[in-house]
Amino acid sequence: MASVLKVDEVKGVASSGNITVTSEGGSATMHLQQGLLKTWLNYDADASTPAIEDSLNVDSLSDIGLGRIDINYTSNMSNATFSVQATPEYDYAGSNAIIPHGDHGATMSTSKNRISGVLANLSNYGEPDHNYVQIAGDLA
Repeated sequence: MASVLKVDEVKGVASSGNITVTSEGGSATMHLQQGLLKTWLNYDADASTPAIEDSLNVDSLSDIGLGRIDINYTSNMSNATFSVQATPEYDYAGSNAIIPHGDHGATMSTSKNRISGVLANLSNYGEPDHNYVQIAGDLA
C-alpha cells in the first residue's frame, strides 16, 4: 500500500521558508519554493475589457490600451527580477506574439507587470484570445 501524507501546512525545520527537495537521481537538491509558479493567468484580451478566465495570485487586470494590460498581483513578488513566460493560444490576425513587460519603457514592479500583444513584425498591438502567463520567482 502506498503511503499517504495529509497536512495543511509544511515548514522547514531550520527555516519555514527553506524546504529542501532531493533530485530524482539523488545527487542534487533545490528549495521547493524556487520550483513553484507564484502566478499564472489565462485571460481573454479580445473582450471589450480584458477578462480573467482563470488565475492564481492575480487580483485584477488593468487595460492600458490596445493589446496592453497590467497584471496586478494579489500577493507581491519580493523583487522585480522575477521570470515571466507568456504566450497566446493561437495565431491572431496572422502571427501575434505576447511580450511580457517589454512595453516601451514599462518597468517590472513587485506588485504588477505589463503584458503586450503585438504582431510578429512589431508593426502594431493586437489582442488575441486566450493568453497564458506563468510567473516564477519569490513572493514577498
